[in-house]
Amino acid sequence: MTYRPMSQQPPDRATLLVRSSRDPSGLMAELQDVFRDEDPAVRVFDVRTMGDHLVRESGGFLAFELGAIFTGIFGAAGVLLAAIGLYGMIAGRVAQRTREFGVRIALGAERHAILRDVLGRGLRLASAGIAGGALLAAFAARGLRTFLLDVSPFDPLTYLVVSVALVGVCVLASFIPARRAMRVDPIVALRAE
Repeated sequence: MTYRPMSQQPPDRATLLVRSSRDPSGLMAELQDVFRDEDPAVRVFDVRTMGDHLVRESGGFLAFELGAIFTGIFGAAGVLLAAIGLYGMIAGRVAQRTREFGVRIALGAERHAILRDVLGRGLRLASAGIAGGALLAAFAARGLRTFLLDVSPFDPLTYLVVSVALVGVCVLASFIPARRAMRVDPIVALRAE
């Protein structure tokens, strides 16, 4: 980098960098006033902080933003596939137990007990999956530490929110087969097979 006096080769445009500990918004207005007072012919435009410049011009966070978007898309697709798989597994298990549910209802079992049984099995499966997933996530978080912005790899709130969301998905995936099991007609179930 070389420095030359501006009088030897006046530029048609220039960039001025100002370092300050003050609030940037007030400082920018003062700088524009100083330039107007010194030379009204000098046009001051595109005044912004260095952070804004880095984000807008260089795309400094573009890779992180795209990564976050794609991670969110793939995460949502994963949760959807897990919900479909869980639904299929529980629905298949309920279909296999149709006769059992019919016998239990015929012997006086309450339909809400059947609902609790099916939902309980789904929640036990989800609990085991969430516990295993949390352990794997904690182990993998050490390697992903550089990709996490403003979030600790072991943030308990994040783990809690994700776990609660997955339990909600599990309850929704289990609810339809549970309602189907609750509505089993004992006569039809006993005649089946």
